[in-house]
Amino acid sequence: MKSMTNGNGAVKEEIGNRNLHYCGAVMRVYRQKEFRKLQLRRRMCALAVIAAAVIAGGVFAANGLRTEAASEHTAYKYYNSIVVQYGEHFSDIAEKYYDSRYYDSLDAYTRELCSINNIGYYRAEESVRPGNRLIVAYYAEEFR
Repeated sequence: MKSMTNGNGAVKEEIGNRNLHYCGAVMRVYRQKEFRKLQLRRRMCALAVIAAAVIAGGVFAANGLRTEAASEHTAYKYYNSIVVQYGEHFSDIAEKYYDSRYYDSLDAYTRELCSINNIGYYRAEESVRPGNRLIVAYYAEEFR
């Protein structure tokens, strides 16, 4: 502490030095708090990036496994044009090309054939005659 030789001047100088010291300490504490906030933000951003990468990796891995499982028993859908023979009925053709692995029922396949050939479902039997061409759908496991 400085002596008071000059009266008020020495006391004011001492108080001014203390204020400067106090302001410096306050600024140092403020900077430290801001630095900690910045570090926390950086850590949170890094954590978010890592979490997103882990989630994306999991999604890609799961999708790859599902694709491998699906590709083991892949069947391709094809269409073929046939000519109705004498004595053949629409229901005979539907039964011949129906495959229970790919259709819920014979009725579902029959409805699809009617839709493909633009034939009314209830008029299919009477609409198909020998010599008519029909498009039938079928599945095969090999790619053609």
